[in-house]
Amino acid sequence: NTQRTFLEWASSAGFNRARKGLVMRRGIRLVGLFCLAGFWGCASVLASEPIGTIRFIEGVVDIARNNENAVPANENDRLYLNDRIRTKSYSKAQIVLDDSSVLKLAPNSCMMVDAFKLAEDKKRQKAHIQLTRGEVEAIVSKTGAPDTFSIETPNAEGSVKGSDIFVSLRLLSLTCADLYHIQPLV
Repeated sequence: NTQRTFLEWASSAGFNRARKGLVMRRGIRLVGLFCLAGFWGCASVLASEPIGTIRFIEGVVDIARNNENAVPANENDRLYLNDRIRTKSYSKAQIVLDDSSVLKLAPNSCMMVDAFKLAEDKKRQKAHIQLTRGEVEAIVSKTGAPDTFSIETPNAEGSVKGSDIFVSLRLLSLTCADLYHIQPLV
């Protein structure tokens, strides 16, 4: 057999070893990138400090961290900045922030603490809560200066000065079926 195929010639000429080396280098680079990405992910989780604790849950409550899928919440779970907390129907949650402020979520509510900062003496410098659905009662501790605790809804924002506040957000939701059944006034 004087005729050899191209693959036989290439493997005898050392091309196969070179190809294996290239594949190995690519594999090592990919593993290195995954390790680096994992390190950055772990570093970001370790760098963010907890800002509060879920003290009471009744019914079904979930937490979405870092805009990922929601997971069921449990009592004594720690909360971190930008965690989205949702209560389902017939469910409630009570959250105690690290400045001793208490947030009570009613059924069908959704909120997120998007800013929270304590001084070294544990006095609140800033707390900002976004309520996107439902109701929240905030019992604000007097550990911070006035106007350091605020609650925002899609259409309003208010500051709290060391007292209790109840915020309710009712969104009007009409479906196509609702619009179809609306009778015009004559």
